[in-house]
Amino acid sequence: MCLSGGLDSSGIAGLAADHFPGATAVSFDLTGGGTSEDRQAAERVAERLGMGLLSADADAGALLAHLDSVLVEGVDWRDFNVHAGLVNAVLGQAIARAADGAGALVLTGDLPNEFLIDYHAERYRGQTFYELPRLAPAALRASLVRGLDTSNREIGVFAAFGLPVVQPYAVAVDAYLSLPAEFLARPDRKEHLCRAVFGARLPAFVLERPKARAQTGGDRAGGVLGTCLDHGIDAVWLKRRFAELHDVQDLRAVDRFIRAGCYRSAAPALAGEPG
Repeated sequence: MCLSGGLDSSGIAGLAADHFPGATAVSFDLTGGGTSEDRQAAERVAERLGMGLLSADADAGALLAHLDSVLVEGVDWRDFNVHAGLVNAVLGQAIARAADGAGALVLTGDLPNEFLIDYHAERYRGQTFYELPRLAPAALRASLVRGLDTSNREIGVFAAFGLPVVQPYAVAVDAYLSLPAEFLARPDRKEHLCRAVFGARLPAFVLERPKARAQTGGDRAGGVLGTCLDHGIDAVWLKRRFAELHDVQDLRAVDRFIRAGCYRSAAPALAGEPG
């Protein structure tokens, strides 16, 4: 169970503890900057649920060593998805090593951020990243959900380690998408819904935690986002490296590969295709 200690993963961890006795929580952290708030929260949740905790730690070098694999298996170069994919690569490597050939099934808490438009921009060294379009709640949700067509940051990356993934929130997609625009406008929408769905399975301290995401991990140094930028790996670098790995000669072809959150082709090498 991939566990960040946030609402989404902690809710699924509660269900996993009920239905899969002996399930193990897996927590990502970057080394070198002290233990992150995410790791501390994950430890508390795992202890509360009686789950063992596998630490998936990486320094900057070990993290960035996964870049090419993430760009290939995730089939995306955009910074948010690449950064999320790097986290999943570290998690996947730790799980595969712990399984030692015995096989494992990975559960994640992905998808509610799209269903409930629970995203916000990040600031690092005076710049803004992960900005969302300025749309009304219902339209923004539709845009984010449509964009899941190009989200291989979990399935593709974990598959590179021979690990099948289950995203339990996908089972309830119709129920999530039926939530009205008025509910999406509530600032406490996720906390309110999680209280209703998970009840006592969610410890009170999880509900009270401020919003966190694995790309920053609560790390003061900037987490995965900051690590990439500090090593010169920005949006331009990612786009160029993606093109190199997929043997795309014309960078304009990369821009045509994904449009409005959807793939235009099954393969990124579009240079020879008509516009």
